[in-house]
Amino acid sequence: VAPHALAETPQCQALPDLATPLKLFGCLYVLEGATLGGQIITRHLHASLGLTPQSGGSFFSGYGPHTGSRWKEFCAHLTAFAAQLDSDAEIVDSANATFDSLDRWLYPKTTTTIKPIPYEPAEHA
Repeated sequence: VAPHALAETPQCQALPDLATPLKLFGCLYVLEGATLGGQIITRHLHASLGLTPQSGGSFFSGYGPHTGSRWKEFCAHLTAFAAQLDSDAEIVDSANATFDSLDRWLYPKTTTTIKPIPYEPAEHA
């Protein structure tokens, strides 16, 4: 990607609320989970375009061969932390908010400036 193209990429303006450790874990669940999907993308990029983590595919490679073990380690910490507080609703809500934030950033909805014309039925004489 050309440096000017990266500079023109809009920054995410609606970041999820990370004010508590539970909310942070919810956000990290989404981001760390994405590294697993990145492994699948990495394999497809290599098979179809010959890209490797060292030659154009590093973004999707996550932690490389350690991605699976890092995910399991993260899940163990998440589970232990949530069990201490006996609360997972805030984690789930934060994960959903993170997905929503990414969706709004990556797929911005365009709004129309066309206003509807009020309809007034004609009077019959």
